[in-house]
Amino acid sequence: MTSPHYASHFSNRNIPFGIGSSKVHSTPQAVSRVENIVLFLSDLASHGLFDDVQGLPKGVFERSTLNEFAALPKTVHRAIRDNIQKILRENGLDSSQFPTGSLEHISQVTLHLPVQIGDFVGMSCALANPTPIVRAYVVLNMAVRFLLLFGPCPECGSDRYK
Repeated sequence: MTSPHYASHFSNRNIPFGIGSSKVHSTPQAVSRVENIVLFLSDLASHGLFDDVQGLPKGVFERSTLNEFAALPKTVHRAIRDNIQKILRENGLDSSQFPTGSLEHISQVTLHLPVQIGDFVGMSCALANPTPIVRAYVVLNMAVRFLLLFGPCPECGSDRYK
């Protein structure tokens, strides 16, 4: 959602993770959004804002997808959110805690598909999923045949079997 009209959806209580790029940050990388401001997480990490987060691999926010970050324990995700929220509560978005150039307006940012999708198997391939559809087709087919055999005459509408 790159529209500035969605700013109210992105308060400091909702710290989402995504992938973005801009003229300043030309390669897609991990971002978050607060109101209409996009935070480039790699810049924040290189500034030391996440040094206290246990289990955060170096360079994870420089990746072009969130796959590696998403695979980390939820405690890591929560710690990243907590650090960002703490700075926002104490200083807001104009904080000197944020490195120069790490914040950009949403209108200057392009958002990208946040995860790489490898193999995909549709659930409709499983026997259990199409079964209700097949049953419905068989029942409907039987109902149509019944009506054709025992229903009213299609030409005159009279009941053939009374």
